[in-house]
Amino acid sequence: MPSGTSSAYQYDAVPNARIELLPGVGHLPMVEAPETTGNLLLGFTATGR
Repeated sequence: MPSGTSSAYQYDAVPNARIELLPGVGHLPMVEAPETTGNLLLGFTATGR
């Protein structure tokens, strides 16, 4: 991967992977956007994806 390229865009290499980009959120989504992160995690556990 070239320097400066986000690994987030390589998620499609993992079968059934899904990625959520949270605008304005950095390395600590659980601190910076706890409600959004929690809802995403609940959705993930409910669907297994």
